[in-house]
Order: sequence, then C-alpha cells, then structure tokens
Amino acid sequence: MPSGLANQLTKQRGEYAVAAELARRGLLVAPFSGNVPDFDLVAVREDGSTVLVQGKAMTNSSWQFNVDDFLVVEDDANREIQIVHGLKPLKAEIIWVMLRLTADQQPEYWIARQADIQGIVHAGYVDYLAKCAVPGHRPKQWRSHHTAIRPVELATHLDDWGLITNGRA
Repeated sequence: MPSGLANQLTKQRGEYAVAAELARRGLLVAPFSGNVPDFDLVAVREDGSTVLVQGKAMTNSSWQFNVDDFLVVEDDANREIQIVHGLKPLKAEIIWVMLRLTADQQPEYWIARQADIQGIVHAGYVDYLAKCAVPGHRPKQWRSHHTAIRPVELATHLDDWGLITNGRA
C-alpha cells in the first residue's frame, strides 16, 4: 500500500477511534475530518461545556511531529545549526489524545494538554540538539525540524480521560 494512503488510513482510524471512545464515555462528538487545522473533534460534556480535541495516531513506536508547530526555531545557515528560541504561543486550550493502533488489539490512549505535548517536544528537541557532535547541527539534514515522541515520554498521561470527561486540572 502506498505510504500516503497508509498515513491517511492511520489518521482516519485514529480520529474515529477517539470519537467512538469519547461517545462510549458519554460525550457527544463532532468530528471535522481534517477540515480544521488545529483540532479534529469537539466533544460536548453532559453539562454543555465543550472540549477541543486533537487526535494523533501511530502504528509503530512513536508519533511524528514538526517542531515548528510548537517551537520558535531559527536556522543559522552560516553555521548550519538550529537555535531554539522558545515556545510558540498556543492559540487555544486543546486536549490531545495520542493513540497507538495495532491490527489485533484495542487502541492504547494517552491524553494530555497541548501545553504538555509542547513541553515534551521542547525538552526533547533541545536535548537532542545539545547532544549532536556539533551542538545544534543535525547530522544528516541539518535543516530538518522533524522530531518524535515515544509512549514512555507520555507515561503519566496513559488513559487520563478525566481531562476530557471532567475537565479536571
């Protein structure tokens, strides 16, 4: 199967799995099928309050990101290094549901605030750049802004559905 199709199917499976799980937990869910840039679903609690939800699915060992979604990064072409200047302001309070999909098991879910995801990306990326042979110079493609998060980095957020269902802090 072409990788583009496989990626789209993973996204679609993930969005529908999150919507179904939220409905199972008593929330009304409106999916947007990729038509809204910053979130995938709006969940409505019994009291009428709403939650913006971004789903992020993976089928292997990590979720893939572009750091530009979370960080202010400068590419210094003269020195061929990257400099992280800090965090981008977040537009809204969005809850992320990160899920791992497998062919033969139920999905696994990690639920966290967007700010928590941003913090994990920031800490991991700054640490990675510092450990490069030349700090800030990525070894293969120095201008790449790719990063990944692994489930172990979200361990404290495993099945933390209360962020959505109760809105608890």
